Amino acid sequence: MCNDINTTSILKLSNYLIAIFVVMFSLIMVIPKANAYVMVVDDETAIAGASTYDFPSGNLITPNPLTLGYFTISFDPGWTNCSFFGGFCGFNTSTFPDISPMVIDFSNPIAGFGVNFWHTSNPADLSGQAVLALYDGANATGNLLGLALDDGLAGTGSSSGFDFVGIWSDEVNIRSAVVAGAGTSQGYAVDAIQFSFTTYRVPEPSTMALFVLGLAGMAGYRILNSRRLTNRGHLLRA
Repeated sequence: MCNDINTTSILKLSNYLIAIFVVMFSLIMVIPKANAYVMVVDDETAIAGASTYDFPSGNLITPNPLTLGYFTISFDPGWTNCSFFGGFCGFNTSTFPDISPMVIDFSNPIAGFGVNFWHTSNPADLSGQAVLALYDGANATGNLLGLALDDGLAGTGSSSGFDFVGIWSDEVNIRSAVVAGAGTSQGYAVDAIQFSFTTYRVPEPSTMALFVLGLAGMAGYRILNSRRLTNRGHLLRA
């Protein structure tokens, strides 16, 4: 009689635990995410499915807006008049006295955007850090999705070189970008820009895997205890 009561209690407890797990899993699956998740990257290969536009040598970005397939990028007027130097677009320096910050609008929302900055010690006002900000509204309006600061000249490991910084979202929600210098002179130079429609997959524990493991553990516990009770019953009868 005692063995029957213990077996029944264990089975009921296991069923209750399974029911709780099912309810918790269902809630996790249906609760919507409150905010987009973004990741700052410093590697040009980090953003999946990215396309790169390398600024040409010349004096103007033409045409504006720039059409890349079915996707267009509208540059702030300061970009179309920026000073190029071997394919680099420079701002706020003794050599490149254009205005800053600069705004880029996207005709269709994107999921990732990055800038390859060029830094040099000559002129020194291109050695400072640069900043990238992304928004979910046109012309730098709406919600600020992410803010990234590059490492400046220190990030190149040389007297001149490139330093990439990008922001990758788990939603296709980026409508505009702001690029600016963060150093004393606010000078910066852009070599290329990168964009992607591929969303970032947020790394998180697999809820389904944990759920299955939990069920498997409880099932194993039930089987083990059932065998123990059965064996104990055989010994008592013997």
